[in-house]
Amino acid sequence: MFKTMLWTLILGVGILFGLQVFSVFYNHVKIQNTFDGISANLTQSSEEEIRQKLKSLMIIQQVDFKVLPDTFFQNLNISKHGSKVSISSFYSVDVWVFGKPDIQVPNPNAEVEDAEYIQNDISILDKIRLAAVVSFSFSPSAKTP
Repeated sequence: MFKTMLWTLILGVGILFGLQVFSVFYNHVKIQNTFDGISANLTQSSEEEIRQKLKSLMIIQQVDFKVLPDTFFQNLNISKHGSKVSISSFYSVDVWVFGKPDIQVPNPNAEVEDAEYIQNDISILDKIRLAAVVSFSFSPSAKTP
């Protein structure tokens, strides 16, 4: 009985993690497809026109904007040289296997410690959630051949 419950738990966590990771990578594939289409088909458009059309093209590709961080658009680089278009960006996505913790996670790059964040005040469940985060970095890009 214990072995059955243990294997069910292990398989359940594996399937949950697999589905979350699949959605992140599938979203990246859709973004890459959008970039490939832009570099192949929008060679006559200006950089500003491409930037304006990008979001609607991503909606057509059914990109999940809930998964996509704001840094994607901040790091977006579009350049046009004659009839050649180059588009790229980079971003990272955190997969919280057991959900985001209930606490405000401090920025590890901040110089000043967050006074509200005290290690002893974190619940055991939140410690598990913080330990079960996996980060993925992506850098989609495309150039007109």
